[in-house]
Amino acid sequence: AQEGRIFVQAHYLRAAETLRTTVTQARELGMCGTDILGTGFAFDLHIHTGASSYVCGEETALLESLEGKRGIPRPRPPYPAQAGMWAKPTVVNNVETLANVPTVLAHGSDTFRSRGTDGSPGTKIFTLAGNVNRAGAAEFPFGVTLRQLIYRCGGGPPKGSTLRAVLLGGPTGGMLPPRYLNTPVDFDSLQDAGSMMGSGAVLVADQGNCVLDLLLNQLEFLCDEACGKCVPCRAGIRQMLNIVRAITERRGRPSDVEDLKRIAAALKAAGTCGLGQAAPNPVLSTIRHFGAVYRAHIERGVCPAGVCHMQ
Repeated sequence: AQEGRIFVQAHYLRAAETLRTTVTQARELGMCGTDILGTGFAFDLHIHTGASSYVCGEETALLESLEGKRGIPRPRPPYPAQAGMWAKPTVVNNVETLANVPTVLAHGSDTFRSRGTDGSPGTKIFTLAGNVNRAGAAEFPFGVTLRQLIYRCGGGPPKGSTLRAVLLGGPTGGMLPPRYLNTPVDFDSLQDAGSMMGSGAVLVADQGNCVLDLLLNQLEFLCDEACGKCVPCRAGIRQMLNIVRAITERRGRPSDVEDLKRIAAALKAAGTCGLGQAAPNPVLSTIRHFGAVYRAHIERGVCPAGVCHMQ
């Protein structure tokens, strides 16, 4: 390969400018461009700021954006390694993944695998947000527990508040209750718990938050960000949003939870890309772990957190 492109969402202006400065410096030092370090090998990097679409986290939608088109997932096969950008073989990775390569090359795979777990070796950058005393980014080995992330790193919820839920993995992630605080944060453990690693985002909610109100925000975001190409995603997310909104407005029906499960199963099975297939995660995780909250809204018309419109 003689060309690489780093895709940055357009609203991350400072990150894009930092990367452009870094690439310019690498060229000046002979570490990027033509005849790298006198070896005759050529490889150049370009920074691409694309439209701020969440679906561009899916690799084929990202490639469409890089080619100047609307970011919509492509059918697969062919896979990017066979026909990617401009139909040429293309390797697509997160920058965080590529950042681990120098460590492996310099110190060997055994050193890399000495951190983390057998199934999830290495480290991960987590971003703590929400109701914690110390929000921000921190790097930990895989296998760190939620309790360590939230309390040792984030300082726990502010004084006087109690933990209600933890949302992991961003908008398509799952919500977990406090009893999962000792869960190791790795790919397999989170999947078993009904959540996902995603980007490493950890959003902490306290007793002042309603999990259904948080779910409503997630579904509204996913509705806006879905590309609309496939019917299961376009219609499925909208229908889940309508049902959850009705529940939070005291218009819920006893059949709503089962309806949500059926729609979620159809979307997981028939969604074209990772966004559609993962969109049911927040719905299914709240049904699994916060069934009492659904019952309070539907059966008694009460929001335990006092947040939803029914109050």
